[in-house]
Order: sequence, then structure tokens, then C-alpha cells
Amino acid sequence: MPEGDAKPKRILITQTADREGELADAVRATGAFPLSLPLFDIHCALPDAAPQPAHLIIFVSRNAVRCGLPLLRKLVAGASGPVLAAVGPATAAALEAEGYQVLVPASGYTSEHLLQCLQEAGLNPRRCLIFRGEAGRELLQSELSAAGWHVETVQVYRRVPTPGLTNKLCAISASGSPDLISLMSGSAVELMGSALDDAGLSGWFDLPAVVPSPRVAEVARERGFTAVVEQADPSRQSLLAFIGGFVAA
Repeated sequence: MPEGDAKPKRILITQTADREGELADAVRATGAFPLSLPLFDIHCALPDAAPQPAHLIIFVSRNAVRCGLPLLRKLVAGASGPVLAAVGPATAAALEAEGYQVLVPASGYTSEHLLQCLQEAGLNPRRCLIFRGEAGRELLQSELSAAGWHVETVQVYRRVPTPGLTNKLCAISASGSPDLISLMSGSAVELMGSALDDAGLSGWFDLPAVVPSPRVAEVARERGFTAVVEQADPSRQSLLAFIGGFVAA
């Protein structure tokens, strides 16, 4: 927590609008001041034709659960049902809240951890669906395929850049630059980089930027961010722990 008259550190959070409110409250609880700039809106977009049933369905995010539920219900209706798996605990919790049993790695959020989880559950490679946005988790798809799974990706939502993003960024900058920027995906890095270019805020590329994984860190450095740091894992708890340590430092 800030001591005396010290101003709280300003943390720019860029998660989608459906999540930034609760995250802002959690950031505030660390003693920091959250600056909310959702980079994307999430638009559900189910395929015109439902995919063929599969032995395994993997959900990569809470948005995949929220938008994919109507399709999931069709796929499990009147059958013993596929095995459902989630990349992380927040995604698993969203499925469990709808009454589904879910396989989720005990620890770790990578493709390798999920593959190990599937192996430990005794699942033999068969047909697999990955519910996701219009892109992402290509490594998961390739590693499942290499392990013998027949994989089909199913787009159930689209990320749409927030309208007026550059103007919103300029409005935030009018009160000074943040002390830390949180960027949770490669697409978020690219969009933030473009917005900074458009806003003429080149100095912000040198601000500390916290990212969830080595892959996103690589994208951030290639885009020109010079002070990239990785949180321990991609979870919200890990992000908040990092912010807490940043505030206390």
C-alpha cells in the first residue's frame, strides 16, 4: 500500500469489458489505481453449421464457454456426451457452473500440461473440437494433432477492437502515463502497439509491461516494448500477485 502522501501506482488494465470491472476492483485492493482500457469487445459468433460430434471438446477461455454453450448443448443432447476439458481453472469453473464435469490440469496452463492431463485421464486420441475465438491456441492444435488427435477448431466468438481506442488512450495520457501496463495476449500487444503509434505515445513502449507467457513476451519485444516482464503463470491470481509486488516495491 502507498505510504504517507505517496500517490498510488497507476496500472493500465486492458482486458475485455466483460472482465475489466471485477479486475479493476481487485487491482484497487492491492493499493494501486486501475486505469481501464478494454482493447476488445467480445462478439459471440457461432458457425452456421454445427460440427460433427467429438469424443473431446476443449474450451480455451471463459468467453469460449459463454459463447459456445448453445452449441455445446446441441452436441451433448441425447448422448453419453463428450469429455470436456479446459485450459485453466477459470474456464473450468465457468463450465462447472453450468453443471458439466471438466478435466483441467492440476497446475500449469500450457498445451503440454493439458496433454498430460488427458493422458492421465486415460483418453486415447480420437476426434477433438477446440472452442475458441477466430484465432489463438495454434500450438495446442498442433500438439494435439502430433499426439494423434483429429482436431477441428470451432470459432464461437470474435474479438472486435474497441471503438475510439486511440481517443480513449489520449484521454488517459492527459493525466500522465501509467506505471505498469497489463497485456494478456499477443493480439492485445499488437492492438496496443498500433494505438500507441496512432496516439503519438512512443514513450509508453518503454514503460513496464506485464504479460502472461513467454510467447506473449516475445511478441511484445518484437513490437517494440522494451521493459517486458512475465507473470508466474497466465492466471488472474498470478497477475494480481505481480501487481501486489510491484506496488510494494
